[in-house]
Amino acid sequence: MNEENDKLYLVLDTLKPEYGIEVGDEYEVTFEIGADNPLVNDPETATTSFTVVERRVELDYTGDVIVVENETTIGGNTTLAPGTTINVTAFDEGKNPFFWPETATVTEN
Repeated sequence: MNEENDKLYLVLDTLKPEYGIEVGDEYEVTFEIGADNPLVNDPETATTSFTVVERRVELDYTGDVIVVENETTIGGNTTLAPGTTINVTAFDEGKNPFFWPETATVTEN
């Protein structure tokens, strides 16, 4: 539950084989919550559809190398949900080697 943005996320581990969920599967789902639940005053229903897609992360840059200096910002696109954390590592094995592991959080846009 994300009370700040008034959103509820329902998550399902699509990698568990017993669920039989595969990339390309399409679903239509309905979520209902009754008035006896403390999260709402009146019963509510939400319906949506979605397609299961492969996890993908792409960085926005041109060329073979990303130049990292001081506070470099690197953007990209992903199929991961907003709020997902990913590990990103910048490194160079050249004349001045470095290794900078960071954690990034996927945002809405």
